[in-house]
Amino acid sequence: MDVVNYQCPNCDAPLKFSSNSQKWDCEFCGSSFMLDDLKGQEAKGEGTVTGGEYDAKENEWREEELQGMKVYSCEQCGGEIIADDTTSASFCPYCGNTAIFSKQFEGAFRPESVIPFKMDKKQAKESFKQFCKGKWLLPKDFTSENKINEITGVYVPFWMYDCEADADISFHATKVKTWRQGDYQYTKTDYYSVKRAGTMNFNQVPADGSTKMDDNLMSAIEPFHYQEIAPFSTAYLSGYLAEKYDQSAEDVKPRVDSRMRNSAVRVMQDTVSGYSSVSVAQNVTNLNYGKTHYILLPVWMLASKYKDKDYMFAMNGQTGKMVGNLPISVPRTVATFFGIMGGTAFVIYLVNALKFLLGGM
Repeated sequence: MDVVNYQCPNCDAPLKFSSNSQKWDCEFCGSSFMLDDLKGQEAKGEGTVTGGEYDAKENEWREEELQGMKVYSCEQCGGEIIADDTTSASFCPYCGNTAIFSKQFEGAFRPESVIPFKMDKKQAKESFKQFCKGKWLLPKDFTSENKINEITGVYVPFWMYDCEADADISFHATKVKTWRQGDYQYTKTDYYSVKRAGTMNFNQVPADGSTKMDDNLMSAIEPFHYQEIAPFSTAYLSGYLAEKYDQSAEDVKPRVDSRMRNSAVRVMQDTVSGYSSVSVAQNVTNLNYGKTHYILLPVWMLASKYKDKDYMFAMNGQTGKMVGNLPISVPRTVATFFGIMGGTAFVIYLVNALKFLLGGM
């Protein structure tokens, strides 16, 4: 896929971003370029990440960037991706459907920043093979090459939040002591009320802004290394797809609220030690949001259909972490079950035989 207006300064052929070299390569003449070498092909006045609440007016697409850009929409699941008008998508990265049609580009916030891909397609395939390796209950034909080839690099839209949490949490705690005296066993339980309060800061907490993406998958591929964030440039999209967000920062904030409140509880509970049990009695956590950012994060998506069932996998395009649900082979599951039961019965038989022999001696 070639992103609009990024051409080789030497031969005018399209350039592609390389996740390995972190440069833009020309497949025609073999030249490589840094982002600074392509600045002349971009419109001037590109902003950087700014503070405060997210302001869409500060991050609008420029007319030059939209020239040649289109939205490809899947008729089966409604998934939308942004690319240039030369893109030829072989399948939808969200549902595996092979029919993707272009439509008119509709207004969307321009991302403030991006984390570039560091893992290429070859590494993504190898990571998937390693993910499946050693899974005894996995069907043998699931990892066939034709399924591994159905993998696409997608820049997924994420909202990132900074927040200060003021937590006031009460815990029920117990101390249990057990002892034996004569023929009796005694248990004594003491009950305590434990309170903890404090302020903690959360920085760059991510939440994906797409209803088409599985939220559990997107959370599972974390963490990303945010020190490698770069100001957004359409040049980074070269060779990849970029999804449109369809959930605003306010839409996904409840997920972030829950995540921060749960984190606050864990942090406070970790300070409560020396008890037999600890449980939350009351949680009063006030969240004071600061900066909110719109960022694109790199994800390799694999959509596979096996036995008329869809399976989705995601790999962190920066770190290589792979997650997803695998199918289970029924024959192998049955064989394993009876193997375990047979082994257990054999062990019981040996134990009883030894008892009989020892008892006879």
